[in-house]
Amino acid sequence: MGVRSGCVQRHFSKKNQVNKMFGKMFEMGSLLQQAKQFSGKILEMNEQMNVKLKQLRVTGSAAGGMVTVEMNGVPEMLTCHIDPAMFQQDNAELLEELVVAATNQAIEHAIEESQRLRVANMAFNYTE
Repeated sequence: MGVRSGCVQRHFSKKNQVNKMFGKMFEMGSLLQQAKQFSGKILEMNEQMNVKLKQLRVTGSAAGGMVTVEMNGVPEMLTCHIDPAMFQQDNAELLEELVVAATNQAIEHAIEESQRLRVANMAFNYTE
């Protein structure tokens, strides 16, 4: 009985090792599946954020609103309005500086708002 019980014990010992090995492989497969799901969730969140950034509207202005620039959160310039009175001044250099100033202000607002949206979106998705 002693010899036979030793064989049975070795058989169960090897079976347990095999079960542990497959169990670890199953855990690894489960981790990979979770990583794929997480990656897909991140891609989906990025796509949603890009939609929100394209819908976001910010403005920058110079010369008391005589030059205004509208941008989205990407940031892409959408419109530029120059009051016709600015053309009567016959000062192209001043007009160029005002357009640059209004654009930079709009970019600054776009960056601030997009960061605010990203933080809010991360906080919302973290609580889900």
